[in-house]
Amino acid sequence: MTTYQVFWAFPTQEASVKCTEAFVEYLTEGKQADKFDGFEIKCRVIDPQNGTGNFIVKAEGPQKIWEHTAPWIKGFGVKVEVRVMLTDEEFVETAKKTWLAS
Repeated sequence: MTTYQVFWAFPTQEASVKCTEAFVEYLTEGKQADKFDGFEIKCRVIDPQNGTGNFIVKAEGPQKIWEHTAPWIKGFGVKVEVRVMLTDEEFVETAKKTWLAS
């Protein structure tokens, strides 16, 4: 599986406030969509003042990220940015093959 960092932001402060109850419910009632076949959130951080946050996820592909984020996009207008990331081990392995190769 590939590591991704997913950034999310509400389009307005009002949208963030509107979603607070649903998000608190999601976080306190088991976070069921945080782990399913081909997808697992490893860490999430939230900036409530700005209505933003991000999470690190292991996923089989961007389709799995869309499965997770679609309800929040559809229901609350959340904007999402996805970046492919490397773990420490992946970075070292690739650096040795590319930048550090003789």
